[in-house]
Amino acid sequence: MFKKLLFITAIVFLHKHAAAQSESRLLIDSINQPALYMEIDMSEGDVKDGVEDYFDSLHIEKEKGKGFIIKKSLPYMQFKRAKADYLSDDALDFYFKIDTKKQKGPDIASLYVAVSKGYNNFISPENKSWDDFKKFADYLRSNILERYRIRLSVADLSKELDKHRKKLSDVLKQKVELETSISTDSSKIVSLQEQLYKLRSTKN
Repeated sequence: MFKKLLFITAIVFLHKHAAAQSESRLLIDSINQPALYMEIDMSEGDVKDGVEDYFDSLHIEKEKGKGFIIKKSLPYMQFKRAKADYLSDDALDFYFKIDTKKQKGPDIASLYVAVSKGYNNFISPENKSWDDFKKFADYLRSNILERYRIRLSVADLSKELDKHRKKLSDVLKQKVELETSISTDSSKIVSLQEQLYKLRSTKN
């Protein structure tokens, strides 16, 4: 029974790992180039920010657009001359196309990534670097973006925690004020009751 369960677990893990990325194509300057496709359980905006944050850590800025006088916006995210994890080649250009994939429940992001060693020299399944490219893509999905997601969660929770702390501080302040008010009013009641007793005694 244990061996059977272990076998099923291994099959599920292999299927999940295999389905994590697939070979695809990405349209770059009117040419469909070799790419890897992944689905990320994050919003489109967070994935874009996570990718940009990673390349910022490599001191590589996102390309703003093409043209000398008027910059035409790019239909993809491009980072030039970057040395990324698992890819030993220097000065690689990275292309990302990130969109929202609608589905039942929360939407997820679809991500295409292609890498070139200069103009129109894209890494393809025929290249020796393809396996390293796949390792980079898997690392991007399972580690880099996951770390970014956790950082966002920590930031959001920290904001909520600060709100709760402020609310608790206000409640505690109000508690002290109410306790003071109760103590003051109780003292006044005692004093008035004493006066009332004295007045009654005087009448008798």
